[in-house]
Amino acid sequence: MIKGNKIGVKEVVLSLLCTMALIYYFQVSTGNIAGIAFFVLILVLLQYREVDVPRREKVLTGIFAAIISFLIVFGKLGRSNESILDALKRFQESYIKDLNTTTVHMSGYGTLADKVVLMITVIGIGIICYFLLLKLVRIIREKVSIYEDEQRIKNIFWKSFFVILLCWLPYFIVNYPGVLVYDSINQISQIEGIIEINNHHPAAHTMLISVCYNLGKSLFHSGNAGVAIYSVLQMCILSAIYSNTVAVLHKNNLKKKYCILTIAYFALIPLHAMSAITMTKDYLFAGFVLWFTVSLYQIFVNKNMSMIVICQMIISGSLLMLFRTNGMYAYVLCIPFLLWFLKKERKRFLLYLACPLLIYGIVSGPVYNFSGIQKTDDIVESISIPMQHIARVIVECESELTDSEKKLIEQAAPIELIKETYNCRFSDPMKNLMWNHGAGAKIEEQKADYMKLWVTLGLKHPWQYIKAEIDATVGYWYPDEQYNTISIGVYPNDLGLSPLLGEDHKVYTMANNWYDLYRYIPILGNLFSMGTMFVLMVFAIYKHLYDRNKSFIGFIMPTLMVWVTIMIATPLQSEMRYMYSAMITAPLIFCSNFIKDTSRSKRESSGDGISQEKHVTTK
Repeated sequence: MIKGNKIGVKEVVLSLLCTMALIYYFQVSTGNIAGIAFFVLILVLLQYREVDVPRREKVLTGIFAAIISFLIVFGKLGRSNESILDALKRFQESYIKDLNTTTVHMSGYGTLADKVVLMITVIGIGIICYFLLLKLVRIIREKVSIYEDEQRIKNIFWKSFFVILLCWLPYFIVNYPGVLVYDSINQISQIEGIIEINNHHPAAHTMLISVCYNLGKSLFHSGNAGVAIYSVLQMCILSAIYSNTVAVLHKNNLKKKYCILTIAYFALIPLHAMSAITMTKDYLFAGFVLWFTVSLYQIFVNKNMSMIVICQMIISGSLLMLFRTNGMYAYVLCIPFLLWFLKKERKRFLLYLACPLLIYGIVSGPVYNFSGIQKTDDIVESISIPMQHIARVIVECESELTDSEKKLIEQAAPIELIKETYNCRFSDPMKNLMWNHGAGAKIEEQKADYMKLWVTLGLKHPWQYIKAEIDATVGYWYPDEQYNTISIGVYPNDLGLSPLLGEDHKVYTMANNWYDLYRYIPILGNLFSMGTMFVLMVFAIYKHLYDRNKSFIGFIMPTLMVWVTIMIATPLQSEMRYMYSAMITAPLIFCSNFIKDTSRSKRESSGDGISQEKHVTTK
């Protein structure tokens, strides 16, 4: 009995099934008292579940519960050639060890016991997700309000801007002149004329570095000064974009305390401070994705298509395409969805969406050609994941390849070398092998044949493709994956660039320890998990579909499409800088769950819209 409600047989059976799933998932012994705690907590959840839920909402919730269950379970299972049962008995190995292995997730799946355990785990966690999703929607609708009309905060943009910069300043001082990684040194080498300038790293970003770097050298006769100028400029750009986000949320009547919390998120978390002083294209690109997202937020949520908002959308859309290679693909993938979600004024909006494409075409074409910038577009770079799929088939099923398939593969690279080179977590070794054998030109000449090869092998060996995809991308969707990519220091170079403080300096060491503090604090650690951010996007899409606010999904598209392009061409299974856009768009996506479509509410109250069905909870 729980507060007078009877516990039925169905509740007991479901609770037992869910308890088994949690025990398998968390690798707890069936004799552990935690199993009893799981059982009781699930019983309580079922006793207070939502009832009288319409069929549409049930189906929708079931679909998204299955998606989340898949992400949680398949990301957890082992990373070695062992059965599922063995995988459930061991903890996740370190990322460094994984980088040097060709072993895989869930290699053993053939036994009946494996299949039963996997099925119980997926179904049990799916049931828990189903009831939690319904409960979360109810809580968000009726129990929590983060939006409210109240007194305005004057000059919130500028207050936020300077607070964020002030909080980032200590990180800049300790890491003066900034953080330079290998890519940074390569771009500065292009500026110095040591390497021919090219578009392997976006030329627009290299040009921005060039302006700052040459200014520092001309004014202070120091390359370090030029790097410092760039760091300060990037800090200001990102701080302005984050402050604009806060200002838009505040304009939408986000309560003061949540505005302050959003400012604190950008200002106080070391990841954002260190990203702001790191000279790579990834962080500015992510900032432009957020700026573009905020523009779409105003268009789709606020129904604001003023010229100021449209100009911001055009500028940010152009920049996100110019500052990273996959940005153009992500933008193009967004267009059909944005037009679909925008029911009115599609023709005018299509014209606005075409403007960034026109700007990108002019800059990347005539402007780059006139400037003598060498294009380095390589098909090998853009098909790294399909290469991993084919390589996995070669490693595990070479004997099943036909002579014609082997011949086509051998034209790109020797099969024996592919078997020696393949790394399931890291695609760069395979890309380097292909480049060394001139595979790019051969694949370009025979695109249709290699496309047919990829499709044919996928149909014949789907499980190998699934395992390869899981191993190559797990860090971008599994919520329990953390990869610390906070870079520090200056990459060794012959350009005279060096940090102000040495790596052995006491302050430097203390700062590094501070950067890693998040690993030991629950909830805060989730802010550094790309998988958690992906689940947040999935939940936001579910919530807006549940509330029949489909248009609200429009502004989530840029981040989601960046994720899609990463899933196709990621070099590493987990690299935070590639999906940093998900980290900084998270506050906007999270807050959108609590916003209501006021225009729709007005239509419903006047009888023009679909009435909202009420859900009741057992008490």
